[in-house]
Amino acid sequence: MAINWGKGLSSAASGAGAGASFGWPGAAIGGGVGFLSSLFGGNDEKDPMEEANKWYSQIPGQLHQGYDPAIQAGGRALPQIESQYGQLMQDPNSIISRLGAGYTKSPGYDFRMGEAQRGIMNQMAAGGMQGTPEAQQLAGQKAQQLAGEDYDSYMNRIMGMYGTGLSGMGSLAQGGLNAGTSLADQLATLLGHQGTMAYQGALNENQQGRDQQGNMFSGLGMAGQLLGQQGQQNRQNEMQQQYLKILAGLGGK
Repeated sequence: MAINWGKGLSSAASGAGAGASFGWPGAAIGGGVGFLSSLFGGNDEKDPMEEANKWYSQIPGQLHQGYDPAIQAGGRALPQIESQYGQLMQDPNSIISRLGAGYTKSPGYDFRMGEAQRGIMNQMAAGGMQGTPEAQQLAGQKAQQLAGEDYDSYMNRIMGMYGTGLSGMGSLAQGGLNAGTSLADQLATLLGHQGTMAYQGALNENQQGRDQQGNMFSGLGMAGQLLGQQGQQNRQNEMQQQYLKILAGLGGK
């Protein structure tokens, strides 16, 4: 508990003044009661910084709750995208080979191949060349053409999907970076507010200390004044008593 000595001494002086009508014992008792009443009296004032920090202290948790999922997702995505970009720059063929290894013929491939083969056979039959080496060569060339087209179509699709995956991972990584930057900025702003509030609180506390010192000296002055008045009153009482003794002595003669 912070003791306000200035207020205590001021209250002591007021109490002493109220009790002075009963002589120095009354002044002493009144001063003591006033001092103790002020010293141990209740103080319902709240520290603004302490009250504000009850709310400020909740902000970091709320910020982390909102930003951490994006930051963590970005953290998981970043190593993967770094690895993929590294392979693209150092050995792109390995990626193409890996993706191409998953090729399977498309659902319409057999139908297109059958239609092409029947067309060649009809053409060769019409020219009297059915079953000849030329017909077989033409059929083989057409099969290779269709197979190549089907593979190219697959690779275009899979490379498009691969690009979409890279783009998505990049977005996650960038989102994590943005979330981390925003979190850091807001936490820094919060710390700045708390620092400013602490600085202002220290200024106010220092000013309060100076005010309390002023009150203390003021209270001491009031107490000294009352004590001086009481001493003067005591001297007057003593002089009156001596004067009465002198008069009593003269009357006896």
